[in-house]
Amino acid sequence: MKGIIQLFRYFLLLILLVTYFNCKEKPLEKVEYETEKKPEKKAKVTIADPATKPLIDLIKNLEASANSFSAEFKMKIQSGENLEQLDKLNGQMFFDKNSGKVKIQLADPFFGLILTQVVSDNKTIKIKMAGMDKIQTQPMGDIKIQDPKTQKIHTIPFSVIYISISRKFLEEFSTGETTFDMENRIVTVNKADEEYRYKFDETNLQNLELFSKPKNIKAVASVIEKDSKNLHPPKKLGTRVTRMSDNVDTNRIEIEYLKVKRMQKIPQSVFYLK
Repeated sequence: MKGIIQLFRYFLLLILLVTYFNCKEKPLEKVEYETEKKPEKKAKVTIADPATKPLIDLIKNLEASANSFSAEFKMKIQSGENLEQLDKLNGQMFFDKNSGKVKIQLADPFFGLILTQVVSDNKTIKIKMAGMDKIQTQPMGDIKIQDPKTQKIHTIPFSVIYISISRKFLEEFSTGETTFDMENRIVTVNKADEEYRYKFDETNLQNLELFSKPKNIKAVASVIEKDSKNLHPPKKLGTRVTRMSDNVDTNRIEIEYLKVKRMQKIPQSVFYLK
């Protein structure tokens, strides 16, 4: 009997160890602020300068190659002291290229219940929470979402995610004071108290970075894993949010796109909030 009990204990320990290592999550990838690595003194020109043409042509090609799409996705959010808290959400996303509208439905990963719906264009965000009739409307900026399990509220700089999805770069360049660093392929757009930096490589957008001193945050969105055919959207998009005062990360977000369907347009009825 003692041998059976001992064997059972070893078996139980084995189950616990397998469960632990299967459930243990890898830390989300830390995407870098690439534009902070650039040399300080570089000649900058405006969009009207003929020298910007090669980069403008690249950007136009990127905009033209982006289709409307629908997709399922998995979202992971790291937060808290030393980023020890990991929350997960599932969802659906719709993007219509012609209107520039994005719709995101966040759902409970266990029961699939829709918890939050977000609809936005480049100027306005509308948010509808489950169980509430009122639709919250706000200017483009930060949004707050609540994890259903922990009830923790996450602040997400939605503008960097929206621009990464919509790829309406030239439209965004017209909304502020815009300068081009052609040597480093960096476009800087200053809007009131915020500065956006777009870092391009030879073929694509590498990083989109936001700096806001009044909010004491900086954020970066970057492609972690490309689509197998290098199409938009990518396989994985990473976002990092950092306090500027002490350079401590407050959030890391990873969106993994699944079952992407690319098409010419999305019916406008999809973007109605009921």
